[in-house]
Amino acid sequence: MNHFKFSKYHNREVHLLMNTGNILTGVALDIIDPNEKKRSTEYLFISSSDLKVWKRLEDSIRPEQRSQYEKVIDISNIETAIYENADLEIREIRTQIESNMYGGASFTGLMQSIFFLIEMNMAAPDYLLHEVHMLMKSYAEDELDISPYNEKRREHALFKNRLLFILDNIESAIGARSNYPEPEQVFKKPEYGERLELETPVLEEPRPKYIPTDKKGNTINILIASPSDVDIREQLLNSLETLFRRKGYEKTTGKRIIVHGWEDLPPQNGKPQDIINELLVKKVDIVVAIFNHTLGTPVIDDETGEKRSESGTAEEIIFTLDKEIDNKRRAPLGMAYFNEVAPYASFDNPDIDALLKEWRRLNSFRKELSNKMLYKSYRKDEELIDLICDGLHKNIENLFTN
Repeated sequence: MNHFKFSKYHNREVHLLMNTGNILTGVALDIIDPNEKKRSTEYLFISSSDLKVWKRLEDSIRPEQRSQYEKVIDISNIETAIYENADLEIREIRTQIESNMYGGASFTGLMQSIFFLIEMNMAAPDYLLHEVHMLMKSYAEDELDISPYNEKRREHALFKNRLLFILDNIESAIGARSNYPEPEQVFKKPEYGERLELETPVLEEPRPKYIPTDKKGNTINILIASPSDVDIREQLLNSLETLFRRKGYEKTTGKRIIVHGWEDLPPQNGKPQDIINELLVKKVDIVVAIFNHTLGTPVIDDETGEKRSESGTAEEIIFTLDKEIDNKRRAPLGMAYFNEVAPYASFDNPDIDALLKEWRRLNSFRKELSNKMLYKSYRKDEELIDLICDGLHKNIENLFTN
């Protein structure tokens, strides 16, 4: 690895795969006296386990004691690297933004740090790089006054919200990778002709099967749940059953799927969400929840006047996490899909603040849900219907067949 490629990992906690096969975790610092260097590619390295002690000795009366925790590495011997502590970097950048600590050279450094975050975390979508490029272009062309003391207070607020929006997207994208692989897994390469496979966890007890609501067991009832901004909803209601059949999944599973939506219900008295819960959510076998850019309208408890759930769709997918329904039958299986592409909003859009607030609200719910169930991300509506159909096939085959 040369100086240019290594610059993004300099002074940051990283995993380094050396060409010897060893993996080093720590921080590389270019503070070696040039006269003491054997080669220009040598850097001082402190392992993560020694970092706290090393920093503490910096302010002690015997800073020379730090040398026992230091070693020299040659970056030309680094094969590849991955970034270790994105959470700390995100917190530092967020503090800088929220404290209005940017301008001039500070702005350039801030944007560079955001660039590094995106580049070093492969989960972060590429479109964020475009967002950062556009902000830097506006700043360079003096189209954007980022000072908090300027006369255009709204312009500063929009710029600040845009930065936080980019940071939120990076954080949610990284957070979506709920199971971070160990460095050994990331760096492992198969030998020639060897197939690299991840080990499947062995469960102590087999996962219990779901019992279809259909008495004969030949039909699986599915509910499509979504906020109003999911444009593909109608297509799913009209085409999912046909696609399931055309892909041959009816034949392989021995099950037919029937797709339902709140649109199936006739007009009647009562709180809409309670009617949907009683007549649909509690009666189906699988709830498929789809989120685009909004979480939906909060559900309010009529008796207390307080918020009962974040939205109707959120309430429906969370209901699937219960073990039983009225001690009679198991709750339906839940499947959730989130759009990972953020909504596009221009600075001129008067609704930009509301859009950003709703997107953060959705990402917060997604992060909370990630600890309770496995969900899928999608980028385009065109790929979503196939994702859902294939997911239904696997779940029905594994959990609903004898």
